[in-house]
Amino acid sequence: MSNTYPMALLLTDKRCVVVGGGAVATRKVSGLPEAGAAVTPKMTEELQRLAARGKIEAKVQEATVADIREAFLVIASADDPTVNEQIGRAALEAGQLVNVVDHPELCNFFVPATIGRGPMSIAVSTDGTSPMLARRLRQQLEGSVWA
Repeated sequence: MSNTYPMALLLTDKRCVVVGGGAVATRKVSGLPEAGAAVTPKMTEELQRLAARGKIEAKVQEATVADIREAFLVIASADDPTVNEQIGRAALEAGQLVNVVDHPELCNFFVPATIGRGPMSIAVSTDGTSPMLARRLRQQLEGSVWA
């Protein structure tokens, strides 16, 4: 049995900082603008396109603890595990919502694999233990539920 509490989080006008600019950061950022969050990530081409359209605010620099100071929610998904750990620990100490990819012990929330159609959503979570399994289950559900 899981010791997590599933919920849907209201992020309208909340500052969300995503540290990292690769494929993982892109996946983590993808749902935040639609939820109304004020997002500050690092940059893949997809993230650059979102920034160019005004969907997110983007900074291209090495992440520091100061970058997360005013954030409501923090996702550490940099390619450097040391940066992720530093950001994660600082966010936890500050009492922020934090997800550190590949380090469930530094998380106080997990991002489930989701399917959404209008106000309806289905989420699959493994509490950070097997994101690939959650993704495969989401893909199966997409094919069967909304096919």
